[in-house]
Amino acid sequence: MALDTSAKNGGYSEAQPNRTYVQYLCEFAVSIYNNRNGLNISFISVVEAQMQWVTGINYKMALQALEDQFTMVDVKKLTLFEPVLA
Repeated sequence: MALDTSAKNGGYSEAQPNRTYVQYLCEFAVSIYNNRNGLNISFISVVEAQMQWVTGINYKMALQALEDQFTMVDVKKLTLFEPVLA
């Protein structure tokens, strides 16, 4: 999975919403949200994605999802840190 390395260190820059890793991260975020809240929300698509290179990589992503046949328009924050083994 190749990452966009064009982002400047410290600032947010656009990430391609259709990239495999962006899609995966959004699907993962929806899965975690469902598990924490006992819901069954379905991921549809990534609307917008940004990434920030610092000590690790931070992402800001807007996504479209369905809950009980209705499109969700809501803001949620998921913060996850997972160290990468060298």
